[in-house]
Amino acid sequence: MSVLKTYTQLPTPVPSRTFQVTDSGISGWVDGLEAILQAAQLALKTPRYRYGIFSQDYGSELEEQIGKPRKYLAGVLEELITETLLEDDRILEIRDFSQSFQGEQAKASFTLETTLGTASMTWIQEERT
Repeated sequence: MSVLKTYTQLPTPVPSRTFQVTDSGISGWVDGLEAILQAAQLALKTPRYRYGIFSQDYGSELEEQIGKPRKYLAGVLEELITETLLEDDRILEIRDFSQSFQGEQAKASFTLETTLGTASMTWIQEERT
């Protein structure tokens, strides 16, 4: 019987280098924590189930909440954002969640704990007419 501890080898991290997506199109490259933040923003902006190219785990159900009572949205916003973002294996935790509503705008701020560090993020949704 060996008294030495046996350690399993940790998986090799997957590179996160990807295209930088801006409002005007693709503009160079992003990597590291910036790439994770971009992926999080894109996941929150993409309606879940709308585009067949994405798996059913990708995207958010936030757009479906437009027009629903504010009290309802206040109760589900953190859950919807957390559910969306934790689909990315690089995002470990969402904490320090706060939300506010002003006029026709919903805003959520939170901290992401990722495999590459910690970052603050804000999501804003305007009511569409």
